Amino acid sequence: MRYPSIAHHDAVTGVAGSCHPLRMDDEHALPIGRGLFQRAGTSPAGRAGAGSLALEFSLGGIKALVAVTAHVDHAGPIPCFLAAGCKRPILSSEPSVRALLIVLDNTFRLGFSRGQKQVAWYLERCITALTQTAQPAIAIVGSGLCPSWRIVNYPKAMLGDEQQDVLLIDHQADGATGRRMQRFGPRSGYVEFDGQRYDIRAQVHTIGGYSAHADQKGLASFVTRVTHWPSEVRIVHGELEAKHQLASILHQRYDAADKTLKIVIS
Repeated sequence: MRYPSIAHHDAVTGVAGSCHPLRMDDEHALPIGRGLFQRAGTSPAGRAGAGSLALEFSLGGIKALVAVTAHVDHAGPIPCFLAAGCKRPILSSEPSVRALLIVLDNTFRLGFSRGQKQVAWYLERCITALTQTAQPAIAIVGSGLCPSWRIVNYPKAMLGDEQQDVLLIDHQADGATGRRMQRFGPRSGYVEFDGQRYDIRAQVHTIGGYSAHADQKGLASFVTRVTHWPSEVRIVHGELEAKHQLASILHQRYDAADKTLKIVIS
């Protein structure tokens, strides 16, 4: 194997959850990122997914974990990574570390801690107050794809009420509950939570422009605005059709500038 080399594991076919081990040689590696899978997301080998955070690569030779963002979709499973036996340091910027401590604490309390009864009790009180009063109110909850945790308590209680409105922010990943709300909500459809059907009578809306992720145009501009255009680009996130569309646009820009480009789609 030629070094340095970088591989792409886990949710490279979805919108979140990928990990990219950068290997300098046979004995030194830096995994970059370790994220959460969305509902329909699985690793290419199928061993890891939303219900299983199993690592698909060896921990041998790992010297540190690089956390590029504190977003829970990309850093939430770090405790599982450490539990798998990795005792190496976590490298990140100081602002990200400060945010990461809050994110991981929130992840643990809401996803793994023994205080689930207290969390459920608090959420039940909030939802009861919202559904039993005529006063208008706005509940701001995450994650935006509606996969699990505290957010599902709100649609469970409110989707069946035609006086309620659900506002989804930007893109909803394939298989995510938010995607099903977008698709079936306007047609009086339904979604399922924990194996139970919930009819959609509430109004479902989608608003764009608030995503922190660059769109297709932004990604293409990012590559071609630099002084020295890269000779190789790896596209590792997103649905397959969108990946190929981005690859086509990049090839068009390179051809127009009489430059050569190799694209690897994971």
